[in-house]
Amino acid sequence: MAGILKFLLPVMLLVSACAGPRLRTGEGPAGHSNSFADGRELIVLSAPGARDPYYADDYEGILDFQVRFASAVLGQDNVVVLADRATVKNLKGRLPEDVLLPASIPDIWIRDFAPVSAGKMVRFAYRPSYLKGADARHIQAGFDRFARRQGLRFETSRLVLDGGNLVDNGAGKAVVTSRFLEDNPGLSPVEAAAALKSALGLSALAIVPEEEGDATGHADGMAMWASPGTLLLNRYDEPFRGRVLAALEEGLPGIEVVEVEAVFSPEVRDGFASACGLNVNAVTTERFIYVPVFGHPADGAFLERLRLHTGKEAIPINAESVCPLGGSVRCLSWQVTGENARRLIEAARR
Repeated sequence: MAGILKFLLPVMLLVSACAGPRLRTGEGPAGHSNSFADGRELIVLSAPGARDPYYADDYEGILDFQVRFASAVLGQDNVVVLADRATVKNLKGRLPEDVLLPASIPDIWIRDFAPVSAGKMVRFAYRPSYLKGADARHIQAGFDRFARRQGLRFETSRLVLDGGNLVDNGAGKAVVTSRFLEDNPGLSPVEAAAALKSALGLSALAIVPEEEGDATGHADGMAMWASPGTLLLNRYDEPFRGRVLAALEEGLPGIEVVEVEAVFSPEVRDGFASACGLNVNAVTTERFIYVPVFGHPADGAFLERLRLHTGKEAIPINAESVCPLGGSVRCLSWQVTGENARRLIEAARR
C-alpha cells in the first residue's frame, strides 16, 4: 500500500485569475460564438507556433485542420483555439475572433499534457519515453504557466500518464495500455491500477497490451467508446487480438466490445506511426462524436457501424492534413467542462 500512497498526492491548483470553411458566428447569446447552455462541452485546440521550426512544413496543414474541426464544433459544442499572436492573426477571418485565445502553448498535442477529464480533472506527470526529458518538462511547464494565468483549477498526481493513453466512458470505466505500467515502474500492476482508479474515481480499468511499433503506446488509437456500455476496438490479427480482448474482458466485465475495421498505414515519420485510417481517434461529448475521416472507402463503413451503437450524432472531420504526424481529432484536442470551461471561453471573448 505504501507504494500506492506515494503516488496519490493530488494537490488542488487554485490560482486566481490575476479561405477555410464557412465562418459560423452568432451561435451563442448576445452574438457570441460559444454558449454556456447545458449539454455543451468545450473543446480546446492548441495551434502550432508561427515560428516553431518543427511544425514549419506542416503549419498551414495543421491550421487548415483546426479550422475545419473548430467550424464543425461551433453551434454544436463550444471551442477555443489557443495560439500565439502571429497565428491568431493568421486565423482571423477563418474563425470567429471570440474563440481565439492568445497563448504560448509549447506543443500542439494538448491531449497528452493537459489535465485528464474523467470524473474529475487531474493533471498527471508528463514524462513520455518518446520525448527527451527536458522537452517534456518544457511542454508541461508551459501549460502550467498558462493554467495559472487563466486561474484553472485541477488536481495533480505524480503518476506518469499521457492523456492520449486514457480512454474513458464518462461513467467510471476506462482503458489504458501497458505503457502506463512501464511509465510507473515503482508500482506493481495491481498498485498502479489502484492508484489510477483512485486518482480519477474510476470503478473499472482495463490495461491492454500496447501495439507493437507504436512509439506513444496510446489507447486512443486503438479504441473509443460509442456509449457508456459499448467499446469500439480496431480489429487486430491474432495473437495480439486475443490478448487485447482478454484484457478488456478481465478489466471491464460486462462491456460490449465491437470490433471495427481499421486501415493501418505503414508510414512512419520522425519515429511516429501514421494515424491515417484510425477512425477511433474520435472526440466524444455529451451529444456528439467528432470522428476523423481520411478519404478512405472504410470511412463510410466505420461511421455506419458507429451509428448503430450510439445515440449521439457522429460528425466526420477530415484529418488528412494531420494524420501523417501520428494523431488526429482526439490527439489534437482537450475537453473541458464546468468553471474551467467558462474561464477559457470568457478569456477568449476578451
